[in-house]
Amino acid sequence: LSSSPQAGADADAALANGSTPLYIACQEGAVDVVKLLVSPTFRPRVALERRTSTSATALLIACS
Repeated sequence: LSSSPQAGADADAALANGSTPLYIACQEGAVDVVKLLVSPTFRPRVALERRTSTSATALLIACS
């Protein structure tokens, strides 16, 4: 995953329901991926407050 942005992958792309890689990583408990995506050195920056179609955010999922 760390090389994905350099390969042209969009780390902030959303599925039709609004789920982003950060949201899915939080949902799946993939702590290392979450740390990578929110790292201040990770580029491009990901939107931390993006909401899904049910208005859930990655932070809400991480806390549940």
